[in-house]
Amino acid sequence: MTPQGGYGEGMEAIVQEPAALGAFVAAITEGLKRSVGLRGGWIYLANVALSLVFALLLGWAGLLPASYPFPSGALLFGVYAALSASGLYEAVKNVRKAVGGGDAVPPGGGASGADRGRLL
Repeated sequence: MTPQGGYGEGMEAIVQEPAALGAFVAAITEGLKRSVGLRGGWIYLANVALSLVFALLLGWAGLLPASYPFPSGALLFGVYAALSASGLYEAVKNVRKAVGGGDAVPPGGGASGADRGRLL
């Protein structure tokens, strides 16, 4: 809590905007993907499950805005957050494809693979 008695700005954003909760959930599922090897539809299922659980917990604690009353509004907040998390996941996936994901051929036909790091 801040010295004024309220929550920090990050916490306020998470409980006020579904997209902020979605970004938080997307970060968690990205960590799951890297550590556990979560793939495919399991990522979307994790987004939905985590978003709904967090939204229901926040709604039960009375931290969601009044426009999202518990429990139906909290479920709606969770669905919005899950859609946001899945959208962020797709955006990151598309950026990785555009950038090359680290396994693209280097520009200009430079050294690659076994030649990398070797003096020519």
